[in-house]
Amino acid sequence: MGAMPLSRVRLMPLLPIVLLAASCAVPPAGPQATATGASTRPATVVPTPTLAAEIQGPNLRQTAGGGWQALGLLTNRSETTVEALNLSIQLVGPQGQVLAKRPATTELTLLPAGQTSPFFVSFPAGTAAESAALEIASYQPVTSTHVPLTVNLAAVHQMPGGGSRVLGTIAAEGSRGAELAGLSLAVFEQDELVALSESPTAARWLTPGDEHAFEATLPGAAALNQLIAYAVGRSGPLPPAPQVEVELDPGVGIDAQGNAVLAGTLVNQGSQSLPIRLLLTVRQSGRLARVVALASPIPLRPDETRAFGLRLEELPDGDPETTLAVETTIEPLPANELTGIASLTAVINSFEQLGGSVFLRGDVTNAGTIGARDPTLFAAVRNTEGELLAAAWLTAASDLPAGQMVPFVLELPLPAEVNLALAEFDLQALGWLAAGG
Repeated sequence: MGAMPLSRVRLMPLLPIVLLAASCAVPPAGPQATATGASTRPATVVPTPTLAAEIQGPNLRQTAGGGWQALGLLTNRSETTVEALNLSIQLVGPQGQVLAKRPATTELTLLPAGQTSPFFVSFPAGTAAESAALEIASYQPVTSTHVPLTVNLAAVHQMPGGGSRVLGTIAAEGSRGAELAGLSLAVFEQDELVALSESPTAARWLTPGDEHAFEATLPGAAALNQLIAYAVGRSGPLPPAPQVEVELDPGVGIDAQGNAVLAGTLVNQGSQSLPIRLLLTVRQSGRLARVVALASPIPLRPDETRAFGLRLEELPDGDPETTLAVETTIEPLPANELTGIASLTAVINSFEQLGGSVFLRGDVTNAGTIGARDPTLFAAVRNTEGELLAAAWLTAASDLPAGQMVPFVLELPLPAEVNLALAEFDLQALGWLAAGG
């Protein structure tokens, strides 16, 4: 698969990048009646008691399965920065009747005065809708200040199963760091919003002066002739870096299908249990290829070592074993309201090697007297010298009551050269102590 190089573009806070083929243009700074590239149909000022908002859409599109997607743009026309902007979107029938109603939020969680965010919601099949309507249900005024961001689009890759993967970097301008409060890529056709990116993977904390890679996927039916990025950063102190280190740089192996398999080890060098998120930036022959994230469901305890691993599919052309370079970033996660960690018992009943994976089948048991939340397995495969070959995490259930057992099937991506007859499995099971424990 080839990559289409894109120009480097500076993105002012929340003002969109417009990508037309391989050239880019930036709209002028300042509030606009309509966002560049958005629908030119007259916008609607939503009459709310306290918040003035300009709505473009919702545009209603029917999916291949008969469902509906309602999406559009919302511009904050008040003089106040707002967050937690909750919307109510309605499907409207041919006689003007409301057929269904669903909640939605803006893609950007912080919306300064005069700035724009996309919104989106989906409805199941079964209704003969004619249009969609939107109401602002609630919002929260805030005094937070936003930070200008720079977004650089690096490449677009077509994925074999359909859709596109967009890669780029995002950075906070000036000397202030920022918390990323939203990043959304929007696709327009003939000036109408038709698709939005799905859960972009990016750093949460943007240190000043550094470029942070991101990855976003777009639906298969979207033609990327007109691509716009929306982003905003929230000003504020950055959290201290977790005292968690990557003890070994992720090694690269190749599975039976030619996919790259990454594995590495984390160690908590601090004195507190830490919930963390591991961000891996993968470059192939020096070019940005993937950005993936692993969030540890259970914190790393002091002095604990934990293996991690994953499979990288759909890489651009090239031999991943000789061309991949992996950078790691460790970010803190918000503390869980649950504090106690439960040690659980895991047993492997059988394993089977299929294709580029080994599947472990077994049971995890809560032998304690207190229920456990999010029972999670941490598995690793090592050779007889103790070298890490592969690793994976699996949350087996949402709850595991005291004295109960739940089965699991855990898939470990496996390099092709691994001989399981000479390998050893490490398996650990942990969970959160349920409330009251």
